[in-house]
Amino acid sequence: MSNSWNYVVPDYYSSSWHSRAVKVTSAPLDWPRIGVYCPHDPAPFLFGSFEISAMLMEQRNELNWAFSSKYMDSRGNLFQLRTRKAADRQTIVDDAPADYDQLSNEVQAAMFGGDWSALAKAQAEMDHYNATARGRTKFTCNTCGDSMIVRSETVQQPLTTAYRGGVRELTLKQLRRVL
Repeated sequence: MSNSWNYVVPDYYSSSWHSRAVKVTSAPLDWPRIGVYCPHDPAPFLFGSFEISAMLMEQRNELNWAFSSKYMDSRGNLFQLRTRKAADRQTIVDDAPADYDQLSNEVQAAMFGGDWSALAKAQAEMDHYNATARGRTKFTCNTCGDSMIVRSETVQQPLTTAYRGGVRELTLKQLRRVL
C-alpha cells in the first residue's frame, strides 16, 4: 500500500531539501507515519509528520500518534526539517502549558535540600504530569501564513482511520477537515 502512494517528496536526494544540511536516516515505509504539508509551487512547505510511538506499540500494542519534525520520501528516507517555528510543540497538563524540566528541577532541589514536604508535593506534581501530559502542536505555514493548533488527543482516531485507509500525507487543510 505504501509503495503506491504518490509522495510529495518522491526522492529526498533529488529534491530542494537535499541542498540543506539535515540529518537523514532510513525508515520502513510500512511503519505508521503521516506527513503534513502546505501545498505551494514550486515546492510545498513541509511541517513534519505524525508517527506512531514504537514504545507504546511494543508495550501496549496501541497506536499513539505523536508529532515529529521529520518527513519521509517515497524511498524511506526520513529527513529532519528545520522548521521549528512552523510547528511549535508544547506539553499540556490540565489545559495549561507544563514544563517537565522545571518539575524535575523542583524534585531534585527538594531532594537535595532535605525538604521532605516539598519533595512529596513535587513528586505528586510529577506523577500527575506523567499521567496526564499530552501534546499540542501549532502549525504555521511560513509561505502563506495558514495555521492551526492540534492537540494530541484529537488526532488519535482520525489519523488511525486515515492511515488504515491508505493515507500517507495530508495538507494542512485536509488535516483540519479530518479533525
